[in-house]
Parts: sequence; C-alpha cells; structure tokens
Amino acid sequence: MALIQESLVILDNPEAINAILGKVEPEYFYSKDDIIKLMKTGTLDEFLDCLDFAPEGVKDLIKTLSVELPLNDVDKREAIFNKLGFNVDNAIRIKKESMEETEEKPVTTRRVKS
Repeated sequence: MALIQESLVILDNPEAINAILGKVEPEYFYSKDDIIKLMKTGTLDEFLDCLDFAPEGVKDLIKTLSVELPLNDVDKREAIFNKLGFNVDNAIRIKKESMEETEEKPVTTRRVKS
C-alpha cells in the first residue's frame, strides 16, 4: 500500500484517535477497497457524504482512483469536480494522451537513402 503523504491514519487504537482527533467520521477508516466499492456500487448520496466528511488522504485517493479505474459514473465525476475542484474527464484524457505519446511507433521510412 502506498504511503499517503501528510496524512496520519491510526487503526486499531480508538483511544489514540479520540485523544488526537476527538470524534471522527466513518470515512476516516475507509481503505482503498472501501473507496473502490463506493465508487463502483455506492449510491450518489453515500459518495457525496464521503466527499463532504472524509479526511484529505481519502479525498486524494478518490482523485487518484477516479482516473486509474476509471470512474464511469458521470454524476460522481461531477460531484468530484464540484466538491474537490478536480476534473476527472480532463485527467483521464491527459493520461490517455501521455500513454499514446510514450508508445513506440513503428518506423515507416528509412533514415538513410541508398
């Protein structure tokens, strides 16, 4: 699992969580698999709650996964743009274009004339 920079997630220690953060929202405990499930099969209201109450690390993971999966739900893409200011459509297009540029194209003309 990749390290999420500038984010602290404490698991299996409710006392530490309460001492440092107080009451936390359920989205604090979302794993990558939970986020993927929410993005693929969760309702729009569940997704909006996540965008409203999740910590920054979870929101960053949502941005990343929305491009990697990619996220096919137009309403959820729009919600990400409205809540986080991240345009999923543009990010997917840029990723696709950069992948096409890195693909090696077959040589069709000779470099040296005989």
